[in-house]
Amino acid sequence: MLGLQDALLSDTPGSKAAAIEFAMHQLAMTCPVFHNEADFQVQLSRCIRHMDMRVAVHREKQFRVSARTKRNKGRVDIWLPDSRVILELKYATSRLEFEHQNELFSLPERSAQDVTCSAFWRDVQRVEYITSNNEADFGVVILLTNDRLLWNPPNKEQSNYDAFRLHENQPPVTGHREVASKASDSVKKDCPAVDLAGTYAPKWAVYRSDPEFKFLAISVQKPVAFNDVHA
Repeated sequence: MLGLQDALLSDTPGSKAAAIEFAMHQLAMTCPVFHNEADFQVQLSRCIRHMDMRVAVHREKQFRVSARTKRNKGRVDIWLPDSRVILELKYATSRLEFEHQNELFSLPERSAQDVTCSAFWRDVQRVEYITSNNEADFGVVILLTNDRLLWNPPNKEQSNYDAFRLHENQPPVTGHREVASKASDSVKKDCPAVDLAGTYAPKWAVYRSDPEFKFLAISVQKPVAFNDVHA
């Protein structure tokens, strides 16, 4: 049976994606919730190392994320240098009080759905740029959440951020995405447009059932063409 390092070094993108998803399921066995996104980042890094000590794991690695002359540097959450794989993480929560192994987790309401969805696709765009710039070969953008509004289809026909929705069974997500023209200036500022070179079909996986958390993992390969990010 292949170890995690072997799967990550595989030339098959599906093997890399499956390895990261398996790591998420392994993490769920010991860490049902996290205090915040930084906690999620640290615990996933430790889990990957525990699964296969051959895997080098770096956090907060700096990359060029834009062709602009200013603010063109950014950090990615997890960098696996041997396999040249990037992991970008998002942790969006609804209010929850949960105790695990005598540790209390008090999760605030941190999920403004329009901002979360827009930020997720901006991360995808960032990873597209980094891979297109040949600084990485593969990336996975992961959103972990207990907010059902993020994975459920909308219960009304239209909203200002439909172009950024993350639910399953929608048309493929690709190309130019922006909020509705009728959106307020503040919404347009918080949810800037993105341009995606790849084509993506969101598919959610169960992280834990108690408490209920799901995660969305979008794999990014080197696209044929790419656009500058809106950093």
